[in-house]
Amino acid sequence: MRIDQNRTVLAIMFFAVIVSGCTGGGNQEETSSTASVQVNEFSAFPNPTPSGQKTRFRMQLVNQGDAEARNVSVRLYNPPFADNGTTDTKTWRDGSTGNVSIEDRTLFFDTLSAPSDQTPAVPKTRTRTYTAPELDQGRTISYDWNAYMMFEYQTDANTEIQIMGGEQYREQGSPSGSASLENSRGPIKMEVRTPTPIVFYDVNRNNNPERQLCVIIRNQGNGIPFAEEPSSNNIYMNRSDTGYTYNLSAVQEQENKVNVRIEDIGNVDFEPFDSSNDQKTVDILSGKGVQCWDMKVDVSGSSIQTTVPLSLEAVYNYRKSTKTTATVEGRRQ
Repeated sequence: MRIDQNRTVLAIMFFAVIVSGCTGGGNQEETSSTASVQVNEFSAFPNPTPSGQKTRFRMQLVNQGDAEARNVSVRLYNPPFADNGTTDTKTWRDGSTGNVSIEDRTLFFDTLSAPSDQTPAVPKTRTRTYTAPELDQGRTISYDWNAYMMFEYQTDANTEIQIMGGEQYREQGSPSGSASLENSRGPIKMEVRTPTPIVFYDVNRNNNPERQLCVIIRNQGNGIPFAEEPSSNNIYMNRSDTGYTYNLSAVQEQENKVNVRIEDIGNVDFEPFDSSNDQKTVDILSGKGVQCWDMKVDVSGSSIQTTVPLSLEAVYNYRKSTKTTATVEGRRQ
């Protein structure tokens, strides 16, 4: 009986080791409401690998959010790579034992579709083979393989607000409530803190009265948003036949930025408070950013009362980190 119990324990431990090796030690994923592109697998095979031998790295991604993920790519970094035309045997080299360029250590996934009510999310898998460093006999080194996963994403948010003139507001006994945004699944979330109805007391004096609507934008995912402003450096280095290569220096300059827009509806227009464009780049500081819009109502009479469907759109890129470990064992010369 004791022998059978020990065998059972060993089998469970062996299974746990296999599972931990497949996940690659990546960061914990977001909750279902903030989910976007997630890592199903990041692994090396064989692992451990004999020095100087080819090692295959495998990554599988899936999109669990509500938006289509575009220009998805993963940049591998941290272990020593052969570069500048060198073939240093103490470095990781490509499958032909040669130089490893930025593109050689980038995995291109292109577009990852979001799941729907009828179809689940379809994962994509990419592999890349490198030649392990040559180590002396008896020497073993574990190399950390880090990865930046980058993609374009979008969060949509919707609610309804009621707009009325001061006279109608008083006639109805000054009703009040609060607007609550319903966000799509994604790492960026938006909220408005405004009472509803929004009252325009000066309708009689101005046929185009204005009020302000302020939006709070939060990064609730486990990565970093970045967005390209019109005057910024291009976040893409180039596009090859396989996909876009991100310019990491430009990405870092645009970190913690999100482009937000409120859709005009009927006779209600929204303009960013400090910009003439309908879209505003918002800075996210300590996980939160605030941006206000001038809400302009075009009225021809002295009264106003309407319910407005409020639609907001946050467009951004997102960068997440993950990692795995590849162990190289020295062999006899």
